[in-house]
Amino acid sequence: MADEAAIGRDEVEVMAHLARLDLADGEAESLARDLGRILAAARALAALDLEGVDSAYRVGGGEEGETGVWPGTAEARLRPDEVAPGLERDAALAAAPAQADGFFLVPTVVERT
Repeated sequence: MADEAAIGRDEVEVMAHLARLDLADGEAESLARDLGRILAAARALAALDLEGVDSAYRVGGGEEGETGVWPGTAEARLRPDEVAPGLERDAALAAAPAQADGFFLVPTVVERT
């Protein structure tokens, strides 16, 4: 029975085109297999019954009504914003390979059609 959510070679080639990736010969088939395995693992995780299982990762505080920073939370990893001196414009532009009118010049990445 074919997997209804499997990724095919054609879909990989469309995604590669949209991402502006140039795939080598045979790479699309390999990526399709890898993406199929990733999707299968995600489906297996989604099928697990996690009712009553406490999350090991908390975005907010602890138990209801508690406050504080819990290990593994976004709050624990973030530092307060502090104003600090930055580079002066002329110093930053002096290190640029190309600049004009006070701006960095960069190569065109996306061609407009």
